[in-house]
Amino acid sequence: MSLTRLYNSYADQMASQYSLVWESIPYSNGFDPGELEIRMDQAFPIPENVHATYDVFFQGLKRTRQAPLDETAKDFTIPFRIDQDWGLYNAFAKWKAGTFDPETGAIGDDKESRTNLYVFFYGPNKEIKKTVIFEGVQLRSLKIADPDHQSTDPLRFDAGFNFIRYNDTSDIIG
Repeated sequence: MSLTRLYNSYADQMASQYSLVWESIPYSNGFDPGELEIRMDQAFPIPENVHATYDVFFQGLKRTRQAPLDETAKDFTIPFRIDQDWGLYNAFAKWKAGTFDPETGAIGDDKESRTNLYVFFYGPNKEIKKTVIFEGVQLRSLKIADPDHQSTDPLRFDAGFNFIRYNDTSDIIG
């Protein structure tokens, strides 16, 4: 590779230049979904988008073929900083209570307990270059981090989610 080719190449996508935009927070009585973006300052673990394969053998040779089965892990966990009035955590707790009642075993309405999550990746002038969509996102777990008298870090909680569909083809043309 020549230096000229390197100089003329596109700049790299920076890992920090993204935002998460939630369509809504179910059961949260109007909690502003924009609050989630500023309370999330850790890495966002995008699941591997993968489908199944199978092997065909013939006379000592092996060929791997595509199988019509989505094997993408349908869950992820996001750590959030807890605000001093616990507004974000309480909104998530209401969402979780709407999806499952641990006292009765009743589950909430599946459609009402789901929302969409958009991951926007930005270019150098903050224009959206790529969009990844998690469709039908549902809260499945909450875990408050361990408090520590010696820590100077903010208290966090982990929110575990499942989803129906992962769409990373939103910007593919053709």
